[in-house]
Amino acid sequence: MRVLLGRLTKKISHLVWTLFSTGALLFVLGLLVYFSEAVLRFLAGFFVLALGFMFLFGAYRLWTIKKDIEKFFHF
Repeated sequence: MRVLLGRLTKKISHLVWTLFSTGALLFVLGLLVYFSEAVLRFLAGFFVLALGFMFLFGAYRLWTIKKDIEKFFHF
């Protein structure tokens, strides 16, 4: 049980850092949009790409957590 909790803690920690860094990046991009309208089109596309990456990475992390739980309990 300790091994499973260690793996889950590590994977959740990676997910938290990914969400934090994505949020910080989006905050900086929001400031750029506020101060410069010329970059707005580029940043809108980048926002969509960053949001898509965040969802894909979150889904991958949750899938690996699911696999670890299945491996631990032998489902």
